[in-house]
Amino acid sequence: MTLMRSRLSRSIVCAAVAIASAAHLSSATPCELSLEGRLIALRGHILLGDQYKFRDFLERIRARQISGVSLDSPGGSITAAGEIGRIIRAEGLTTIVDASRTICASSCTILFTSGIKRVYLHAPGAGGLLRQAGLRGLGFHQGSLPGQYSGSHYSGPGTAQMMGWYEEFGVPAAATLVDKAPPEAIYGLTGPLALSLGIATHTAWP
Repeated sequence: MTLMRSRLSRSIVCAAVAIASAAHLSSATPCELSLEGRLIALRGHILLGDQYKFRDFLERIRARQISGVSLDSPGGSITAAGEIGRIIRAEGLTTIVDASRTICASSCTILFTSGIKRVYLHAPGAGGLLRQAGLRGLGFHQGSLPGQYSGSHYSGPGTAQMMGWYEEFGVPAAATLVDKAPPEAIYGLTGPLALSLGIATHTAWP
């Protein structure tokens, strides 16, 4: 009975976070998927429902022998990111972030940690607590819900949900970075630190 209640409580929390995230991101540009050689390029905000778009896209190009997913996203729905991550992990794909030209922040970091190999390129410095504007590379912060009037506010359930995805994908060190920045800021990660923590497996193309 205790286990059943725990699962029910988790389902209710996840549903509430998903609904709030969907409302918050309803005006955001949805993610775009394209094929670049043997890589799927994912760009833009991650919206609730994009997990099905990703699944269907992968099915259409399955004959192409896809090896990985290139990420360029400021984040979005925690639920959708986790479900896309499950597909990436099940398919045995590599995830790639190039800090010289792309961003992978907030819930996008869930996608990055889902890769069997996690390649973080061109990120020698500029880590620590940063403003979100102009960020490149990997960036972590607490989960958030939209404010009633403006901005975003800390969400304990959202933060816990993000940490749960990192744990599921076997990268627990990522969960330790979430509380290093509030929702309105970002904690940027350097390549050497990402490698030492096991968040990245390579800082050059393997």
